[in-house]
Amino acid sequence: FQHRLPWISKERLEADMLPFPAHVTDGELPVPERAPDVGEHTDEVLRDAGYDEARIEALRKDGVIF
Repeated sequence: FQHRLPWISKERLEADMLPFPAHVTDGELPVPERAPDVGEHTDEVLRDAGYDEARIEALRKDGVIF
């Protein structure tokens, strides 16, 4: 298996990572980033959806979001 697909170094991601599932011959493989933490982008997404800060804080206070 390892001879068919290159392995991504896990030192940067601090997690085990499966190899990239496609062969890339015209350049380097993309380096995956870590997955976001729970709630990491919640405020940004809600603001983009039209929520104001007061509503976001109310949702957080009620335990709806983290």
